[in-house]
Amino acid sequence: MGAIDDGQALAGLERAYGLGARLFDTADVYGHGRSERLLGRLVEQVSRDSLVLSSKVGYFGGTALHGYHPVHMRHQLEQTLDNLRTDYLDVYFFHHAEFGENDQWLDTAIDTMRQFRANGLVRAIGMRGPHRFALDRLNGNRARTDKVARFQTLFQRIAPDVLAVRDNLLTPQDRLESIFAFAARHRCGVLINKPLAQGLLTGSHHPTTPRTFGEGDHRRRKR
Repeated sequence: MGAIDDGQALAGLERAYGLGARLFDTADVYGHGRSERLLGRLVEQVSRDSLVLSSKVGYFGGTALHGYHPVHMRHQLEQTLDNLRTDYLDVYFFHHAEFGENDQWLDTAIDTMRQFRANGLVRAIGMRGPHRFALDRLNGNRARTDKVARFQTLFQRIAPDVLAVRDNLLTPQDRLESIFAFAARHRCGVLINKPLAQGLLTGSHHPTTPRTFGEGDHRRRKR
């Protein structure tokens, strides 16, 4: 989260809520819980029923063998709920698609998520879509073809309720339409993230002064 004042961050959340924002998306790894805790301060001020809260699990592994180890997932959900000052999440996302060698943690992770949903701790299960989604834009690129095939395999096995996809005003309209068409066929919701292209559409991004992330921030690996 960088050098952001907690008071200013909370004021921003309160302002957003006052202007009508009701869906707030965070993750256990954002600020190593700081994002969730800040959002929790808003949650305790307003009606929980007025909010849609989503968080994610998978990047932070702690001392577990893997971020998707079922015991670790249960611990992380408990911590997330405590941070957010709530007793359930509207959507809980698999934050990434790496489930260990030969997907050794995939089946147990899916079972754990479904238990969360059955127990009322999570109302919907989410997963991420590939950044390059439209099949008609692959142009024979092997890496991109494999990425889409991987997504399709995981989508069939996880059977998510919500699909998170990066899209904004810079996204080709045909790709956006293909995402909604895919989701409609599978009766799956869509959560659009990065709507401001990580600051590019706000004027805050400048190529000569790129954003920097602190040591341990998972976004350092995505450059």
